[in-house]
Amino acid sequence: MDENFCKLEIFIPESHLEVLAEALRSVDAGHVGRYEGCFSYAPVTGCWRPLPGAVPYLGREGELSREPEVKVEVLCRRDRADRQKYRACGKPHRGDGRLRGNDR
Repeated sequence: MDENFCKLEIFIPESHLEVLAEALRSVDAGHVGRYEGCFSYAPVTGCWRPLPGAVPYLGREGELSREPEVKVEVLCRRDRADRQKYRACGKPHRGDGRLRGNDR
């Protein structure tokens, strides 16, 4: 993959998909060659346990949650991903095939 791009992996409730798609288009994420608005999504089951101080969209502090979500994958220019502020339930995962430590 071109080093100027990264892949964003975003987990959201399916009801938020169209709002996210518009936000991604507004920063030109998903612009691939002569196409724009390119992304993929698939149903998944998300699991999480909110820790003290978390403000979860769903779930309760200290309790394990399992909920249906969609996983959205989109290519984005690194300079745009670094400048944008994303907030759904935390930070997006920017996957590039390398494993990194948890940045708590």
